[in-house]
Amino acid sequence: MTPAVRRNEEIALGLAIAAVGGVFLWAAYQIPAGRDLVGPRSLPALVAGLLSLGGLAISARAWFGLAAPETGGSETERKLLRVVLPAVAVALAALWLWGAVGWTLASLMVAPVFFGIFGARGWKELVLFPCCAVGLLYLIFYRLLGLWHGTGWLIERLGLS
Repeated sequence: MTPAVRRNEEIALGLAIAAVGGVFLWAAYQIPAGRDLVGPRSLPALVAGLLSLGGLAISARAWFGLAAPETGGSETERKLLRVVLPAVAVALAALWLWGAVGWTLASLMVAPVFFGIFGARGWKELVLFPCCAVGLLYLIFYRLLGLWHGTGWLIERLGLS
């Protein structure tokens, strides 16, 4: 790949990331503001803003000729195909599941899959540890702190809530 093509790809990638961050930032500002300085939309707006700034930084580096050198890409491509893309797909499925069955059940379903994607092997690493982690988070956030975790539309329709 020639340096000019690499530069154009990085500029386009950075602008695409900044655009996604902009859409997320717009969506974050659709969340009602709280009564305090830090409210329900603060963290989503912060993350979306940082995503936009990161994308603009990638584009600016490439624009000024500071693009990252090409390294061959074979190992990077393997990691992208074996780890990143499956993790993104599972994360999107987890978001849908969260709305359908609630946080607890969705986490119990996808946590072992995430552990498997990131290299866990054996039943203890794929079942026991993710379930313990979800159970601990459940106890901390929902029992100890009293936060509501929702039940999901599917659970409500089935009359199980």
